[in-house]
Amino acid sequence: MSNVDYRADRNRCYDRCENDYRNRVIEDLASATGGRAFFPFKMKDISRSFASIEEELRSQYAVSYKPSDFDADGRYRSIEITALKKDLQVRARRGYYAPRQ
Repeated sequence: MSNVDYRADRNRCYDRCENDYRNRVIEDLASATGGRAFFPFKMKDISRSFASIEEELRSQYAVSYKPSDFDADGRYRSIEITALKKDLQVRARRGYYAPRQ
């Protein structure tokens, strides 16, 4: 349950609408798993992207919980994780699917 997705896309698309749509899909996939999307344009950008990912991976924490009113019904459950310290940034998945019995 701790998959974090980082995505990078180097495809250059000359149709702006198609490119915007592709970027939104990649951003949505990364965000849904608590990750980020990177869109490097030059090799230097790729190095910066990986440096940023390395830094985040060195300062991540695993959080778990079990709700008191748990039902194994397969439904989607939204979750929100916040930090008490306002200077910290939390990146986490938006929810999960409960298992089915």
